Amino acid sequence: MPWGFPVRVTHPGQLFLRLSREKGPRSRPVNVIVEMPTHFEYDAPALVPPVDNGALMTAAAGYIFWPVHPPLMLLRAERHETWLRFHLVQAFAFGAVTSTAFLVFTLMLGFVFRRITPESLWFGAFLTGIFVAWLIALLFCFCLFLAFAWRAGRGDVFRVPVIGAAVEQWVLASADTD
Repeated sequence: MPWGFPVRVTHPGQLFLRLSREKGPRSRPVNVIVEMPTHFEYDAPALVPPVDNGALMTAAAGYIFWPVHPPLMLLRAERHETWLRFHLVQAFAFGAVTSTAFLVFTLMLGFVFRRITPESLWFGAFLTGIFVAWLIALLFCFCLFLAFAWRAGRGDVFRVPVIGAAVEQWVLASADTD
């Protein structure tokens, strides 16, 4: 008993508590019946997955074809379709961030390669190693896009770390303005 007194539900809507003072020889337990509400009001989750397969596939395709598909579908999506809008905006934002990171990484490699002379002994091995690391990172990001598309196609609500929270706030704020 985490509260230190026995708790028993007598019937739905009532909670029976037996409280006792443990000081003194003449103390007697006190029985208390607490009326509990039979239903609780709560806010429905804001990002509820749709029931139709069209919206699920639209969200999944947004992760794979992120440069073109999400902006076009956002023009068509209704403001109350928060789940679909969330995934389309998240797909576009994640694609933009990863593409910018790859562009910056490639430009940095270009500047590094300009400083290395081709006559150096390790130039070929260094160039091959950097190119292989770049391809592995590109393949990893592509696998992430496929995994995100798979989860969106199943109707999951997931947030990409840093991007997802900001996207969710923006989508819910834009849905509330109607």
